[in-house]
Amino acid sequence: VAPHQRPFEERPFHSRIDVQPEHAVVLLGAGASAAAGCPVMRGFIDRAIDFERLGRFAESEIPDVRAALGLYHAVRAHFQITEEDSENIENLLSLADLADRLISNPPLEELRNPELSDRLRRFIEAVITKSVSIASPTSRDWPEGVNSANPYGNFVRALAYLGRRITVITLNYDCVLEYACYCLGLPFTYHRGAGDGLEILKLHGSSNWVRCRTEKCPKYGHLTISEIKHCPAEHDANDGFIERVRSACEVCGNQLSPLIIAPTWAKSFDSELKKTWTRAVEAIADAEVLVVVGISLPESDAHLRELLHIGLSSSKLRQALAIVGEDEAAGRRWSNLFRESWRKARFEVRHAAFERMLDAAIKPALRVPADFGGILNHKMLPVSIGFEGMRSIEAKFRDGDLDPHGVDWGGVLRQVREGNLKYENNKALVKLGLNWKPEGLTLPEHGHTMP
Repeated sequence: VAPHQRPFEERPFHSRIDVQPEHAVVLLGAGASAAAGCPVMRGFIDRAIDFERLGRFAESEIPDVRAALGLYHAVRAHFQITEEDSENIENLLSLADLADRLISNPPLEELRNPELSDRLRRFIEAVITKSVSIASPTSRDWPEGVNSANPYGNFVRALAYLGRRITVITLNYDCVLEYACYCLGLPFTYHRGAGDGLEILKLHGSSNWVRCRTEKCPKYGHLTISEIKHCPAEHDANDGFIERVRSACEVCGNQLSPLIIAPTWAKSFDSELKKTWTRAVEAIADAEVLVVVGISLPESDAHLRELLHIGLSSSKLRQALAIVGEDEAAGRRWSNLFRESWRKARFEVRHAAFERMLDAAIKPALRVPADFGGILNHKMLPVSIGFEGMRSIEAKFRDGDLDPHGVDWGGVLRQVREGNLKYENNKALVKLGLNWKPEGLTLPEHGHTMP
């Protein structure tokens, strides 16, 4: 059915599983981050051109922006015999990595810059940073951590319901998910071995995973997790964007570069991601439910395909759902990944946006109750009370044992974040029998090395 012929409301999703899965995996791609304002891979160049005209880039970012746009224009001008998608920023990064690592004197002048790869990575970070408009943690909407058009607040609550039963594997470089976790008080970790909380595995790196690229520096190649902060917009202090805090190496003073990997052969050169990929295979192998959001599964990303083949060889998967928007070809590629007999009984493709499918299909697939969080004012019940605590309190509210208006949850979280209140000393939390404390990597404590 052509996209314009589809009815607005898709058919109801019916889970094949009657009990909550012991483990589930959500696999996020660019289509999910697009809901938060991030450009898709073919949108970085146009977004950068507009931002440069509007003067949104900082002076320190201009050289990186011009290097990226210079390579883009050079590829368009000189690649006249072979076909290359120059609009895709990951393709440009792959070209730069190839020239930097394997080719000593490429014929294209723009590829001879030894700093080009790092400049492109900082360019990607700069465009992502300026693209996501997001609410301040201190605004009236701060417990959501997202704007009304951004689904990540609702998504994080669904993840919190599952607790340790869920792993998020993402191909995205942005930190929108982490920021939403922070604003809702949900602890997270980039590897189950590094701490408790929501497990977020970032297969292609992250804009806040940084390392020094100065070869003579003692910190060369050393990977750290940088803090991120909310930067208010000039026109509205309650709105703004998120960026990492540190931009220079503490030893040599040179710029740090984010660990950002294009989905090509280049991933094999970055051993820092080995533990992340190993853990991703383990998570997929344990999953009874797989939910994919916004990933087109291109033929060029052989690594992702093989990751899925290896992980799913455990044969534990009982149900899979792919949310691919209006991308008909992506839907066919995901369908063809599975054997015909298996996909007919256990696999569904939905051609709709992330935000529309969250309540309609994603929550049912994960066996998250449809009314979870719906009977409460989200500004009063933050995820920070813990995985099990949120469910037990909602049950008490539903049964009438507690008054949902009796606790100013926003005020509690704000005081805790500002250091003026400790969880164990709060009468409301003590009354509810909750003694939850943040564990794992929470944003104010960033700076840890990877496991």
